[in-house]
Amino acid sequence: MYLDDILVFSKSFDKRAEHLRLVLQRLHEHQQALKAKCTFVDNQPELVFLGHIDGSEGIKLDLKKTAVVGDWAVPQHMSALCTFLGLTNYFLWFVQGYVSLVGSLIYCKRMHPLCGLQLVKLPLMV
Repeated sequence: MYLDDILVFSKSFDKRAEHLRLVLQRLHEHQQALKAKCTFVDNQPELVFLGHIDGSEGIKLDLKKTAVVGDWAVPQHMSALCTFLGLTNYFLWFVQGYVSLVGSLIYCKRMHPLCGLQLVKLPLMV
């Protein structure tokens, strides 16, 4: 088993110490070792992690990740459309009306492999 990052969120320093102890105990029980690159951050308002910004207001999209969609070439064949839809599916939870915006592309992919393609700009909720 391979774990790259472990995040532990707690409301207080005492709770964090307890939570870290539990995490480390569980890792030890399963004979997992940690590399010595641990970082402890206290009272940080937001944390960028895996393309998301986690903070007191919940999870938001890191807008640096959206540039890829804006720069994406208009798909000219079905495999390019599938790749584009796979990429934009990541934004499903952050784009209001995502399914409505890409619905015709999904229909095109499923029903009409030779239909004309039209790329839509996705208005992001931030």
